[in-house]
Amino acid sequence: MKQIIDFNPARLRKELGFGFMQKVGQAATSCLKSETSAAIAKEFNQVLDAYDEVLELGAKNSYTALQEEADKKFDQLYINAYAFARIMPNHPTAEVAAVGEKLLETFDKYGHITRFGYTEEYAMAYNLLQDIEALPQEQLTAMGFMPWYEALVVAKAEFQNLRDSKQFEDANSTTGIVKEKRLLAEDAYQTLVKKVNAMVIIMGEEEFTTFIDLVNTFIKEMQEILKASATRSAKKKDEEGKDDASSETTEEESTTNDSPSTNE
Repeated sequence: MKQIIDFNPARLRKELGFGFMQKVGQAATSCLKSETSAAIAKEFNQVLDAYDEVLELGAKNSYTALQEEADKKFDQLYINAYAFARIMPNHPTAEVAAVGEKLLETFDKYGHITRFGYTEEYAMAYNLLQDIEALPQEQLTAMGFMPWYEALVVAKAEFQNLRDSKQFEDANSTTGIVKEKRLLAEDAYQTLVKKVNAMVIIMGEEEFTTFIDLVNTFIKEMQEILKASATRSAKKKDEEGKDDASSETTEEESTTNDSPSTNE
């Protein structure tokens, strides 16, 4: 007798879990056509739709567009400041040219940071600006770079303020309700499975065969993903353990080698 495999979508990451339940909901709509089974499908999809609505709400944020514009502003300033730095080693004043070489070395050290994601880009931007601040300010002023430096500092601060505001809004506007709607959707999924499995026993397999086969296929796909993820995590943990053991061994050897000889 066909039955839907026991599986808990709570084990999946948010996006993956929603995608899984969405496929189940679509299969239910397509396959469950009798008056009784269609009502079960509709009930599940209504709960899933409510979850989808809060996910879409969470994807929207009043600071998103402002953050993107601030990032574009910083990126353009960075690209132009980098271009400016490339010609400074050729400055006609020897002292200024020498600092210009250091300025270009600083930019080259970090390279094209605008290609990275926000976290990496602005971490490198912070370090870059710290390094520039350590250069002789008099020569930077003489070469005309200080307005670029100051503009980069301001643009970076504007972006980070907007990003902080965006993250605060994300954390406080939808986190609780998304969790609540997800739990309701997961409960609705389990209810759908229990009802379908029970109806197979009462009414027979014919109406439910295609639906059960589809859902079991979806479940097996998710199980493979979870298995692969667990394998990667275990491998990473094992490698980290080996690194720690190697480090401890090196420290022990160092301690042994540093110990005074008993022959001295």
